[in-house]
Order: sequence, then structure tokens, then C-alpha cells
Amino acid sequence: MKALLNRLGYLVAPAAILTLVLLSAACVSADNTTETTDPPADHGSVDHDDTESDASVTGVLIAVEGDLTATTHLEILTKDGTTMSFSVAEGAKFDGGPVSHVRDHLISGEPITVDYVILDDGQLQATYLEDSHDS
Repeated sequence: MKALLNRLGYLVAPAAILTLVLLSAACVSADNTTETTDPPADHGSVDHDDTESDASVTGVLIAVEGDLTATTHLEILTKDGTTMSFSVAEGAKFDGGPVSHVRDHLISGEPITVDYVILDDGQLQATYLEDSHDS
């Protein structure tokens, strides 16, 4: 019985740590969310072959909404402390693959770059996401 409990401990500890990390990220997202529709002025545009974008921004992912197969909304925190909120365009890709890869960045804290358009109602819509190459 003791051996079984020791083995279970190896499984429970990583799960508990992951839960704490995800809860911390959710708390940071809830406490520090400030909606903005004005893109930071110092970010240039990045065009991809099959997508249009008005601008791009790099930051750390702080919130993701959707399910395992589709991401519908995300928020990033930029280097200057601005929180930016995006809906995700239908057909958007992450480095050419599924946008669901973005969840890995929520866990790792590695920055991403989001190309986006500004919709008529002022909302931001992500059209393409990629791993950030900024240090």
C-alpha cells in the first residue's frame, strides 16, 4: 500500500503544480485586465501570404477561451504593460498550424506575436499567431 501511495504522489504533485499555475494565470488575468482597442503605436505590420493584418503585437498570453479544438478569444500582456483582447478569426493559424497550440504558451509563458485587424466596431481580431522571435 505504501508503494502505491508513493507512486500516486508522483502523479498528484505535477497535477497540483499545473493547477496552481493555471489558477495563478487566471487570477492575474482577472485582476489585471484592462480592455483597450487602441493598438500600441510602436508595432509594425506583418503580412502573411494568406492573411490580412492591420498590425501585429508581441506579448505574453494571459487568457484563452474556447475548447480543445477551437480558440475563440485570447488576451496578451505586452512589454509596456498593456492588456490586449482579441477575438480569433475563423481560419486563423498559429505558425501555419492549429490555433489551439496557443494553450502551450499560456502554460509556458513564452511570448507570441499576434497579427490582427481592427473591425468596424473597434474590436481586435487575431488573424495569425506565431512564436515570438523577440528576446
